[in-house]
Amino acid sequence: MHSTVIFVLLAIVVGTSRAMPPSGRILGGEDAVSGQFTFAASVRVDHTHICGGSIIGKQQILTAAHCVVDDNNKVVSSDKVSVRVGSINQFAGGKIVSVSAITVHPSYEYILNDVAVLTLQSELEVSDKLSIIELASSAAQQPAVGTNVTVAGWGEQSSGATPYKLQSTTFTVASDAVCTNGYANHDETTFCLAHSLKQGSCTGDAGNGAVYNDVLVGISSFVVGACGSRYPDVFVNVTHFASWIESQF
Repeated sequence: MHSTVIFVLLAIVVGTSRAMPPSGRILGGEDAVSGQFTFAASVRVDHTHICGGSIIGKQQILTAAHCVVDDNNKVVSSDKVSVRVGSINQFAGGKIVSVSAITVHPSYEYILNDVAVLTLQSELEVSDKLSIIELASSAAQQPAVGTNVTVAGWGEQSSGATPYKLQSTTFTVASDAVCTNGYANHDETTFCLAHSLKQGSCTGDAGNGAVYNDVLVGISSFVVGACGSRYPDVFVNVTHFASWIESQF
């Protein structure tokens, strides 16, 4: 599944590789079914899906900061942003909820500290199709190297088409050495998830939540090189930012 996370189509040089914020697609994914990934949200600007997000509170959606920051490094006006929740179909079902405020991490800079919290205008009601996911807040909740982690999103697929149905796939936690090989600025704020060639995150997948043991451990941030390249995808380490995220409630 090629989750297209506004792959802000800007490029930076990282070592000898190019880092691209995923615009949102999960390549090689499978259709989700109703009742799965009930915490997943479609983040929309001007009524169009741009990124994924995770429901972390009755009025809070967690996503990647670059999804809601424009080319001039200005936060998008909240009246342009909404989310669809409670549906695996990005075009129908569930409900569309407007955003009243956008809070970007104060140290955000392009792909660094790529975290934002959206505050909704009204509270969500938990149901069999909508849930709040727990944040990983301690090192003990972080998956070890080689562990499988699940990600779901509405990013572009290998055909270039955008799926209407939520796609899910399984990644494997990469070692720090492998992560640094692709992303030289890797530190405790990020971790990498490996995938097979021609699979992984892509445009529209940024902001997707990475889940391990039913806990949110990561936020899809960017891919190195082309979507589905040999390099692992880079995710924000939720544990590192948990205190700041929780302070936004």
